Amino acid sequence: MHNYPLFRTCFAALLLADLVSFTPFFGTFFGKNYHGGVFMAGRVSQLLTWGLWFAASVGLMVGFHPLASALILLVVLRWWYVDSQWFGLFLSGGAVGMVSYLLTTYVALTEFSLFLDPSGGLTSEVGWVLRIDFAAVMLCAGFYKVLTGYLQGEGTEYGLTNPAWGRFHTLLRRLPPRSPIWWFLDIVGVGGELAAGVLLLSAATQTWGALLCIAMFCFITTTLRLGRIGPMMICASLLFLPELMGTPPILPPAPLTGAALALHYALFAYVGALVLIKLMQYLNLFTHTRLPPPFQIILQVLSVLLAVQTWRLFMGDFTNFFIRISALGPHGEEWLLHEEFTYALRDWRMPWLKWRFSHVTESVVLAAAFMGFKYPPSSRAAADENLRRLAHTLARESDQQIRYEYVAISKTEKSFEYIPLSRFLVELRTGTVTEEPIVQPIDERLRTEFGPRPDHQGFGLHWWLARRRQATLGSSGSTQQTPGVQET
Repeated sequence: MHNYPLFRTCFAALLLADLVSFTPFFGTFFGKNYHGGVFMAGRVSQLLTWGLWFAASVGLMVGFHPLASALILLVVLRWWYVDSQWFGLFLSGGAVGMVSYLLTTYVALTEFSLFLDPSGGLTSEVGWVLRIDFAAVMLCAGFYKVLTGYLQGEGTEYGLTNPAWGRFHTLLRRLPPRSPIWWFLDIVGVGGELAAGVLLLSAATQTWGALLCIAMFCFITTTLRLGRIGPMMICASLLFLPELMGTPPILPPAPLTGAALALHYALFAYVGALVLIKLMQYLNLFTHTRLPPPFQIILQVLSVLLAVQTWRLFMGDFTNFFIRISALGPHGEEWLLHEEFTYALRDWRMPWLKWRFSHVTESVVLAAAFMGFKYPPSSRAAADENLRRLAHTLARESDQQIRYEYVAISKTEKSFEYIPLSRFLVELRTGTVTEEPIVQPIDERLRTEFGPRPDHQGFGLHWWLARRRQATLGSSGSTQQTPGVQET
């Protein structure tokens, strides 16, 4: 496999940097307010998670027992970045967390193949499967955008003009929404992902696909606040470039037996399952068609066990709004999160909160917390509970209420405007959530659904916990709404 030692070292360094960025708020991101009453959200479990993550990342980076290090990381990241998406505020850190887990599986599979077959023959097969899998990620991300608004001019512009996501939002929001620049970026974004995916499918063109991925994610990293997702995707692309550090010695191939042979067949079975799962996901999402029960259930179980994602990345409904937050107490109202200072480079008031809200995971948490209000079928009680939990991580001793302000990004003739649509007030003492609309009626165009939103339907303990939590909240949630405004 090309450049694997370089990929492993760079990826481990990025995981270590990720842990460092989480550390000041580790108790928040991995604590009970974000994850509910799960046993892994206690203080002892947090210390265990931090210690294992740190030790395994260092081990992987320096090559100390890399297989053991990869397996430890696989277990830790599986829990927090995959299984935690079924409940709580964290939502597995969004696609950013899923990329971390995906690349960890790449490392674990490669190390396991080298352990079973030091000659490298089995590792070459793993490399082929990883290339197909990575190509599928790019193809799915591009294809989803084709079907959900990017070709109609509803895509990249929201993220780039959003203070929570765009590094140059102040400048770019002044561009007219009908500017050809936005059309170009939407087309290039979709076309680039699809082209990279197609090129990666073939060994003959994988280098061009990898270079295209690197170019796209260099642009994304410099223009959007997406944390480690850009560097990690660039890092993964190294696997599909020609050798950069000299050709490793070639050992004579050894016949595959026992566990090595089982892994050989499992790799081919995975590729077949991946194709079928993707077909099922798109049929379910875009045609509302379910397969006959045995096939639907089997493929759904496999999609959960194998963590096969739809890769619904950076859609307009996730980026066409942002949130302001203020605290109300005896001395009046004080802003905790506001685009004029939180996301501004020159203003460093409240540096602790600035660090927290500049973290990509917190941007995911904030956006996801309000998605339940945008999609009426979602549980309103669960959405209110998310706001309560988030409020308790922000409240200070003197604060009595936390107020969220939902600000939509609206396209006007000459620029992108920030329009506050509604406020949500959380009473810290009683936990009551009250909606205070600013615009009546709320402009539904600004809350448009950009393609189907995947339901969190899974199997096993985590799905059961999520359903139990929703059922409990539905029967006992404390929610009020200002008269004259329907619940969303």
